[in-house]
Amino acid sequence: MSDCEKKTGQDATTFTQHWLQGVKEVVISEIRHDKYAGRALGRLRRSDGKDLTETLIAAGHAKPYDGGKRDPWCKD
Repeated sequence: MSDCEKKTGQDATTFTQHWLQGVKEVVISEIRHDKYAGRALGRLRRSDGKDLTETLIAAGHAKPYDGGKRDPWCKD
Protein backbone atom coordinates (compact mmCIF):
# COMPACT_ATOMS: atom_id res chain seq x y z
CA MET A 1 0.00 0.00 0.00
CA SER A 2 1.39 3.39 -0.96
CA ASP A 3 1.76 6.36 1.37
CA CYS A 4 -0.99 8.09 -0.61
CA GLU A 5 -3.39 5.18 -0.05
CA LYS A 6 -2.55 5.07 3.68
CA LYS A 7 -3.27 8.82 3.94
CA THR A 8 -6.52 8.41 2.01
CA GLY A 9 -7.61 5.65 4.42
CA GLN A 10 -6.63 7.72 7.45
CA ASP A 11 -8.65 10.67 6.10
CA ALA A 12 -11.71 8.42 5.67
CA THR A 13 -11.27 7.10 9.22
CA THR A 14 -11.05 10.62 10.66
CA PHE A 15 -14.12 11.66 8.64
CA THR A 16 -16.06 8.66 9.98
CA GLN A 17 -15.03 9.39 13.58
CA HIS A 18 -16.34 12.95 13.23
CA TRP A 19 -19.51 11.72 11.52
CA LEU A 20 -20.19 9.43 14.49
CA GLN A 21 -19.22 11.94 17.18
CA GLY A 22 -22.05 12.41 19.65
CA VAL A 23 -24.22 9.74 18.01
CA LYS A 24 -25.85 7.56 20.65
CA GLU A 25 -27.37 4.91 18.39
CA VAL A 26 -26.60 3.35 15.01
CA VAL A 27 -28.41 0.72 12.98
CA ILE A 28 -26.40 -1.91 11.11
CA SER A 29 -28.20 -3.70 8.28
CA GLU A 30 -27.44 -5.83 5.22
CA ILE A 31 -24.82 -7.74 7.21
CA ARG A 32 -22.77 -10.24 5.23
CA HIS A 33 -19.28 -11.72 5.34
CA ASP A 34 -16.47 -10.73 3.02
CA LYS A 35 -15.54 -13.95 1.25
CA TYR A 36 -11.90 -12.89 0.84
CA ALA A 37 -10.95 -11.17 4.11
CA GLY A 38 -13.40 -12.93 6.45
CA ARG A 39 -14.64 -9.64 7.88
CA ALA A 40 -18.23 -8.60 8.48
CA LEU A 41 -19.68 -6.04 6.05
CA GLY A 42 -22.89 -4.07 6.36
CA ARG A 43 -24.69 -0.73 6.08
CA LEU A 44 -24.41 1.70 8.96
CA ARG A 45 -27.03 4.39 9.59
CA ARG A 46 -27.19 6.95 12.35
CA SER A 47 -30.38 7.38 14.34
CA ASP A 48 -31.19 10.42 12.15
CA GLY A 49 -31.32 8.10 9.10
CA LYS A 50 -28.09 9.25 7.44
CA ASP A 51 -26.15 6.42 5.78
CA LEU A 52 -22.37 6.21 6.24
CA THR A 53 -21.72 4.67 2.81
CA GLU A 54 -23.67 7.38 1.00
CA THR A 55 -21.99 10.09 3.08
CA LEU A 56 -18.47 8.74 2.47
CA ILE A 57 -19.11 8.56 -1.28
CA ALA A 58 -20.59 12.08 -1.41
CA ALA A 59 -17.58 13.45 0.51
CA GLY A 60 -15.10 11.71 -1.82
CA HIS A 61 -13.82 9.26 0.81
CA ALA A 62 -15.27 6.16 -0.88
CA LYS A 63 -16.24 4.93 -4.32
CA PRO A 64 -19.16 2.72 -5.30
CA TYR A 65 -18.06 -0.90 -5.71
CA ASP A 66 -19.95 -3.62 -7.56
CA GLY A 67 -17.54 -6.49 -7.05
CA GLY A 68 -15.51 -5.93 -10.22
CA LYS A 69 -11.96 -4.74 -10.63
CA ARG A 70 -11.19 -1.72 -8.46
CA ASP A 71 -9.39 1.33 -9.78
CA PRO A 72 -6.47 2.60 -7.68
CA TRP A 73 -7.07 5.59 -5.42
CA CYS A 74 -3.72 7.15 -6.09
CA LYS A 75 -1.64 7.60 -9.22
CA ASP A 76 1.79 6.80 -7.76
